[in-house]
Amino acid sequence: MTEITREAVLAALGKVQEPELHQDLVSLGMVRDLNIGADGDVSFSVMLTTPACPLRGQIEKEARQAVEALGAKKVSVKLDSDVLNDGRMLLCIITHTKKGGFCFIFFQRFQHPGGYCGFGTIIKR
Repeated sequence: MTEITREAVLAALGKVQEPELHQDLVSLGMVRDLNIGADGDVSFSVMLTTPACPLRGQIEKEARQAVEALGAKKVSVKLDSDVLNDGRMLLCIITHTKKGGFCFIFFQRFQHPGGYCGFGTIIKR
């Protein structure tokens, strides 16, 4: 078995795109707590832009597959969020849907290597 290095894992995750921001997870600073065990197990956290990220499943799947392709025996991906927790939500919109439900749209400010950005999340109920 080929030894899995930190550099190889980061290079693999550097090919995984955040679907809405159209940049890779590593460049955005979304990969944290990377650990590589002597037995070939790899674990890491992906910091989402919002706790209610509608694409969290896709991000987890693509990140896991990228690291598994390196030959990792077990890949543990923890999804977390690193949003401001001091009440600085920029905007929350609640609107009705055509099917009688309602939709929450949250806009939250977050920090990544390029500076502060706004991000919206739509939750349908």
